[in-house]
Amino acid sequence: MDQIHHFLSVFWGGIEKGPEKEFLAVPIQQISYVMYLNATKPGSVNVSEVEWETFLELVPSEEELVSRFDIFNSDSPKTMFQESTFKQNRFRYITLYFNVGKKNPVVYLRGWLQLIRPYFNMNLNDYKSLMIHDYFTLYFDRKEVDIRPAPKYLSEYRNYLENSATGHVSFFNEPFLPILFLGLMIGWAVVRKSKSLFLGGLMYLIYFFGILMGPVALMRYTYPLMLAMPLMFGLFFCGGKYVPENIKQEKLFEEVKNS
Repeated sequence: MDQIHHFLSVFWGGIEKGPEKEFLAVPIQQISYVMYLNATKPGSVNVSEVEWETFLELVPSEEELVSRFDIFNSDSPKTMFQESTFKQNRFRYITLYFNVGKKNPVVYLRGWLQLIRPYFNMNLNDYKSLMIHDYFTLYFDRKEVDIRPAPKYLSEYRNYLENSATGHVSFFNEPFLPILFLGLMIGWAVVRKSKSLFLGGLMYLIYFFGILMGPVALMRYTYPLMLAMPLMFGLFFCGGKYVPENIKQEKLFEEVKNS
C-alpha cells in the first residue's frame, strides 16, 4: 500500500518523492539476512567474495551490520542502507539481490516469514509495546489534543491496549482473526462464483498483501481489516444480483397479467 500511495502522491498529489529504500524493506531485509549469516556463521550460506564486497558498499561496515541486524524488523538494516550508493548503479545492486537469492532461496523465504509471522501470532512479536506506546499513548497525552477529562471508556481502552502490549494477546484479539475471515470470504466467493462478493473482499486482500511487504509487523497495520469485519460478515449473506424496484414491479405486473 505504501508503494501505491507513493505513486499517487508523486504523480497526482504534487508531494515530494520519498526515499526509495522505504519501498525496498523486504529485499533489504532478505539480502541483509544472508550477509548477516555469512558474517556470523561462515559457510552456512552461499555467497561469493565478490558478492560480499559488493554488498558492503551498501552498508557502513560489517561490524555495524552484525550489531544492528534484527530478524524481526527490517527498519534496522534499512537505516544502514546507503541509498546514494544504490542510486549510482541500481542495475548492479538489483542484480546482486537476485543472484544471491537464486543461491539462497530458503534464507530469503525465512527472512520474509520472520517479518510477517506476528500477523498470524502476535505473541511472537517483539514489538507489541511499540505498536501501542509509541502511537496511541503519544497522541493520548499530547497537549494539543484536548480530551481532558478523558471519557471513562478511553481510559479503559488505553489500559486494555497497554495490557495487550505487555501481556498475552488472546485469540480473539489476534490480527490473524480478520485475516482468517478475509480468507474465508474470498474462498466463499470462489465457491459461490460470486463476482460481487469477490470484489468486495479484493480491496482488503490487496491491502493485506501490501502490509506483508512492510518493514515490521504491527497490529495497527491490521486495524482497517479489523474495522472491516462487520462488512465482510455481512457480505457472506449477500443474495443475488440487485434488481431495481421498478423492474421488480414490472415483473410482478407481467406475472399477474399472464396468470
